[in-house]
Amino acid sequence: HVGRFSDAQFETFVEATAARMLGEGRLGLYWLEREGEPVAAEIHFRGEGVSYAYQSGLDPASLDCEPGRLITIALLQK
Repeated sequence: HVGRFSDAQFETFVEATAARMLGEGRLGLYWLEREGEPVAAEIHFRGEGVSYAYQSGLDPASLDCEPGRLITIALLQK
């Protein structure tokens, strides 16, 4: 089964929205590395003093270090 994330319309939407938000200074792109390799990432859109976590992903081969939990903790402390 192919998910929504591989849909061309979704990709176009995310790219256009991220580009617009970047131009407005309202895009946050964060990632967590393990031994120099990315294991988790999040895209945030910012507005009115709030950061909205829009999309996240992680490397399934790195689940042993709980990358999703760690990136969430790091961003909450930011």
